[in-house]
Amino acid sequence: MRMFNDRKKARAFREFMYVLPFLILVAVFSYYPLYGWVYAFFDYKPPFPLSMNQFVGFKWFTSLLTNDVKLKQLLAVLRNTFAISGLSLLFSWFPMIFCSLSQ
Repeated sequence: MRMFNDRKKARAFREFMYVLPFLILVAVFSYYPLYGWVYAFFDYKPPFPLSMNQFVGFKWFTSLLTNDVKLKQLLAVLRNTFAISGLSLLFSWFPMIFCSLSQ
């Protein structure tokens, strides 16, 4: 029974090693760029490092939601984004149909 468990563990480790490069790629290209979000909490002036800029916290987010003009612009941008995403989902199957009809 112990030999069966050892083989099972070895196989699970080997399969994990197959997946590991893809997990690393996801971490590097999906999660590492999220570090840039820290700039949203500072009054950033480009030539200076982030440590020399003033920390403002949620100042820009509250101004975005309390100002009526900015809020209308934000809602327009969100509406356009969801409309374009919806259209791309709605028509993403067209290339598959055209491909199968051309055969």
